[in-house]
Amino acid sequence: MTAGNIYWLGSYMARSPRLALRWFTCRVRDVTDQLEPHYAAPGRHWLTDHTEHERARTSLAEGEMYTLTLHDDTARYVLSARPTGTTL
Repeated sequence: MTAGNIYWLGSYMARSPRLALRWFTCRVRDVTDQLEPHYAAPGRHWLTDHTEHERARTSLAEGEMYTLTLHDDTARYVLSARPTGTTL
């Protein structure tokens, strides 16, 4: 990977903050499954952090974007969810 390149890995149009968070959780699981355990630890923690999940749902319900960044030695994975009708 060349520094500075961005690769869009997917999107999903959810009908509610709860459904958006469900998709987001699946994507976090997909990314962490491919990282070395040391780098996967923050994502695996996020998967079980119900307080953070509630914060994400609240942010989305209030019209705010929610992001989580994971990384390894060569790449940074920025996962985001935003209400419909907003832009990056």
